[in-house]
Amino acid sequence: METFLLVLLAIALAVIVVLLLRLETFKARSAEQATQRALAQLERWRQNDLQAVRTEQTNLARAESAVQFQQWKADYEKTIREDAIKKSAGVTLGKVTEHFVPYLPEFKFDPRTPASLAAPSTSSSSRPHRRQRRFDSLPRDGFAHLCPKRQDFLCN
Repeated sequence: METFLLVLLAIALAVIVVLLLRLETFKARSAEQATQRALAQLERWRQNDLQAVRTEQTNLARAESAVQFQQWKADYEKTIREDAIKKSAGVTLGKVTEHFVPYLPEFKFDPRTPASLAAPSTSSSSRPHRRQRRFDSLPRDGFAHLCPKRQDFLCN
């Protein structure tokens, strides 16, 4: 019976050793899995946080660029308007000059004959007016035959 108890004790010790080894293996595997889960959770948190920071920076950059664009647009619109006013004033001055020059004493021709070169008149059928046809028929090498007295100023 003593041998039987010794064998039983040896079997019990072997079972305890196997169970202890399995416990250690289980602990190691559990620790590894816990570490992996923690690292995965940390990585998800980092990605979400990084995405939130990127989104915030993108929104701030867009808002800032929109403000800068509106400022540029306002400044440039002012420049465009000033340029348009200058051009309009030049055109107006040209038209006024064009209408008054024929009445100056230096103008040697009948003031009723000149036609506007800037805005030729046409009829509703889009055919050139009589004065415009006369202007179009002039030679392209100069107007010397029209103003022999003032070739230095009017004709060249």
